[in-house]
Amino acid sequence: MSKRTKHSDPFNAVIVSASWEIETSWVGEDRNDHVGAACALKFAAEGAHVTIVDANSRALSTLADEIGDAGGTCTTIEADYHDIKELRRIAAGIDGPLHALVNCHSSPAVCLVESTDEADIANGIARDLLSPIYATKAFLPSLKQSGTAGIVHVGSIDGILGNPQLVLYSIAKGGLRSATHIMADEFAPYGIRVNFVARGMAAFPDTKVPDVYAPLIAETPLGRPAYPSEIAELVYFLASPAASYITGAIIPIDGGRTAITQGTRHPK
Repeated sequence: MSKRTKHSDPFNAVIVSASWEIETSWVGEDRNDHVGAACALKFAAEGAHVTIVDANSRALSTLADEIGDAGGTCTTIEADYHDIKELRRIAAGIDGPLHALVNCHSSPAVCLVESTDEADIANGIARDLLSPIYATKAFLPSLKQSGTAGIVHVGSIDGILGNPQLVLYSIAKGGLRSATHIMADEFAPYGIRVNFVARGMAAFPDTKVPDVYAPLIAETPLGRPAYPSEIAELVYFLASPAASYITGAIIPIDGGRTAITQGTRHPK
């Protein structure tokens, strides 16, 4: 029995980056805790055919199994998604118009400007700023074919406020936030919308968040990290026709952390 699609017409989506690029101490290697994976699962559950581009073959295999077990369809492509030539090669192989592109590049690393050498600075900016721009350029011809496509850059509240510990990540996501405004204007004549999701910390409900994050949670009105699936719901909405009049938007999904002046919450 074929899976009933929730779209009246075929809906093709590309998710770029579905696994963690830099290992963290609280993300299990065998679990798809990455927001990109949650987005792929959400799009597939809604009837889209999802093409997932990532450099982690094990993460791709696990994610493909999850999508297949749930009755969805996907194509997984192991590739260096920082390489514009690779991205163009992948884009050329897409059959038909592309309706959604989700850039989930995420490689935060603790560093300071003063103590980080020039090569690492260049690499950090390339990973989290240039790579999403390259992906957008590569898939733009297919997105233009749709006439009503949506691009979602998954960024961070660190790109709004600036995180003194995640310096390069903050700089890159801040640049991507500005790029979202520019792209929204430039691509509007093609019917392409571009939006930016400024996410906060994310973890599965059953994940034990390290104590080091306790101060962040204390400054979060909702008192917990986001679940990847919650972020994926917002990403899907922005990419879908339901958000047909939303473009150039910077939307935080952070449990209220950026809604208040930090350090002013009443003690509970």
